[in-house]
Amino acid sequence: GLMQQWPEGGPSLRWKRTDIGTGYSSPAIADGVLYLQTTRGEEEFALALDEQTGDDKWSAPIGKVGKNRGPQYPGTRSTPTVDGNRVYVLTAHGALICFDTDGGELWRRNLKADFSGKKADSWGYSESVLIDGQKLVCTPGGDQNTMVALNKMTGESIWTTVREEDR
Repeated sequence: GLMQQWPEGGPSLRWKRTDIGTGYSSPAIADGVLYLQTTRGEEEFALALDEQTGDDKWSAPIGKVGKNRGPQYPGTRSTPTVDGNRVYVLTAHGALICFDTDGGELWRRNLKADFSGKKADSWGYSESVLIDGQKLVCTPGGDQNTMVALNKMTGESIWTTVREEDR
């Protein structure tokens, strides 16, 4: 059912939003909902928009804006990970939050505070977490917990590992 070529003049514009904020996140789309992280003022947000209309479904503040490579590049960088009825977001400062797809916060961890995470660059955290079965895998970085696996339902630690070169 995919087009073999664009119609003359290109595809028609379904909707456009100019008020959702700024940042470097890419959208994730699942079950008719577009999930996105954005920056508004000094705060990062997780958003859910109706894929057909662009209307807000929900919005939640997730943390303060990260200072990435100086003041000219502030903003969220991670793309939400959607798995079933859960959405996982990671802020530039390392807050990892699990929402249900209706916008309710289910649990929260912090890669810096909970795992002594350290970024080796100045861009801030910018990964999309990996879901593998019942595990959520992410990289706090640093010499204590280079990579961790958490229970995706509860956020509890399953295992951690350190890369020898980071000790």
